[in-house]
Amino acid sequence: MPRPMLTRLWNEFAEVDENGVSRIVLATEIAEQYRQNTRYSKLYWIKEGPTRHRAFRGMCQLNWEFERNSNRSILSIQSTGINQDYARAELLANRPIRPDIRKCHTEKFNYCTLCCESFEILDGKIVIDHKDDSYSDPRVCGKAAVETQKKEDFQIVCEGCNRRKDLMKQTYPEWRPPPGHYKEMGYGNYFIDDKGVKREYWYDGEAYRKYWKNGFSDEELAHQLESCTSLKIETEPYTNEKSNADSNLEEEEKEQVADAIQMTIQTNHCELNIGQATDEELAHGLGSYTLANKPSNKKI
Repeated sequence: MPRPMLTRLWNEFAEVDENGVSRIVLATEIAEQYRQNTRYSKLYWIKEGPTRHRAFRGMCQLNWEFERNSNRSILSIQSTGINQDYARAELLANRPIRPDIRKCHTEKFNYCTLCCESFEILDGKIVIDHKDDSYSDPRVCGKAAVETQKKEDFQIVCEGCNRRKDLMKQTYPEWRPPPGHYKEMGYGNYFIDDKGVKREYWYDGEAYRKYWKNGFSDEELAHQLESCTSLKIETEPYTNEKSNADSNLEEEEKEQVADAIQMTIQTNHCELNIGQATDEELAHGLGSYTLANKPSNKKI
């Protein structure tokens, strides 16, 4: 929905005054409007992040405050005034990407460049992501940027990673760490790009892996994977009372872990040496291989 229409609906529903200050609106109020299918139901959100770039539903002309619970779910919303840095906010709001850049990335990659999972396995839409999510460069963002953008300014990611990248920015505003399994594998929390600039993992997952995988042989990588805590399968000591079914299950688990390690060695040759994420790490990772949580069994 166009933002001017959303703005009018918000101004009416939230009783916004001439200074841009609204009443405190509970998230349950907006959900109730959606259930009743009123004209204000368009303020409701289902999947998309309603507070991306610190603006409710992209209405960046206002300043916002959000109350959240311990699970980061929104409890209440309030506009607190006119955004005095509206020009900067316009860069956040207007981020068109040239069609040829989109085509280049979708034809080159059939996997997410952050989590490396195949788009055939993942549910959800594919996102052409701005590597620099500060959105402060007018050469890349803004209505006129379509003339100056380069394909190197973007990466193709899955919807889940796109949201995790934004969530990590809220949690770690200064420097976002990579998924935890990389530390276990001996990788660092940064990489140096081809211009000599220190970057986060989230800026360019492909470049991060290429930077740190140099010097890791297949055997070393396999050893690193086996040492990851979450790759180890805990089993009880064998006893005569253990049933054949239990024994068969243990063998199946061991085979699946072995398959996971073998898959990683194979993809290492393609420079795609990570797997699925753990929920606690808010990102994908090799450390999540278990019987119930292999990349082939878990969807975002």
